[in-house]
Amino acid sequence: MAKKGRLARRQRRKQQKQEESIKKRRKLDHKGYVGGGQDTSLSSKGPKGLSIPFDEKEKIILIGEGDFSYAVSIVEEGYIKPENLIATSFDTLEELKQKYPEVAEANLKKLNELMVKKVVHGVDGTKLIKTLKLSWNPKKLDRNRNAMNGLKINLVLFNFPHVGRGIKDMDRNIKANQEMLVSFFTNCKELFELLAQNRSQGGEKGNNEDLDKIAVTLFDGEPYNSWQIKQLIRNTIGYKVRRSGTFDWKAYKEYHHRKTAGMHDTTKVAKERAARTYLFEPKRGGKRKRVEMESESESE
Repeated sequence: MAKKGRLARRQRRKQQKQEESIKKRRKLDHKGYVGGGQDTSLSSKGPKGLSIPFDEKEKIILIGEGDFSYAVSIVEEGYIKPENLIATSFDTLEELKQKYPEVAEANLKKLNELMVKKVVHGVDGTKLIKTLKLSWNPKKLDRNRNAMNGLKINLVLFNFPHVGRGIKDMDRNIKANQEMLVSFFTNCKELFELLAQNRSQGGEKGNNEDLDKIAVTLFDGEPYNSWQIKQLIRNTIGYKVRRSGTFDWKAYKEYHHRKTAGMHDTTKVAKERAARTYLFEPKRGGKRKRVEMESESESE
């Protein structure tokens, strides 16, 4: 009887701790992103509490834009200055018109009207330097500067990456997407290294600025949780989580999530699905105090 009583008390204490942890995460999540340092607000623009993983003054590259509605949204909402945005699509312009008839062209026209001058098609997140048409040749420094509208990138952002092969087997699906993300992370690091080399060659400073961050947005639940994104990036390029938080669909009024294959939405309407954005940064000297808000299923 005594043994059963001790076991019951342990179970009650465990349950109480879990309930307290859930309440704490909910309280933090209501405030938006939380994370390292004192700067817990991710944007000075937009309604209070909306979770934006970049500042309007930062230079960002969007990878894998579908119909470019996300790019339109963040510029129209004032989350990013148009001159600081490089929006890219995996598809060529011709493929975009076939996949997203009328919509893609309308959004590209909007981006032009909004003065977004850097829109690049045919960019593969797993072959960034090649498909962005950059070069390691020191003589091509000016070409790199023109292609990237400068030699500093604060953030590479990839929303809802997926290989899009329709793989039914869960294990194979997970493995294929993990391999894609590993290649994406590796290519981001190579891109940052190339730009750092170019800055050094051109006599530019910037090593102490908040550069070389990576952000990825995923749906919550399976199979996405099994991708183990935090472990992947840590083991691949040594990055750590700066912040993670709920992807707030209300923050992006013009954004329409699309499947990789075309105009169709996912099985469940995207805006009814919970999603999370992970903001990663290089491990640097010194320790950063970080408040975790991930669920237990996402803990490392």
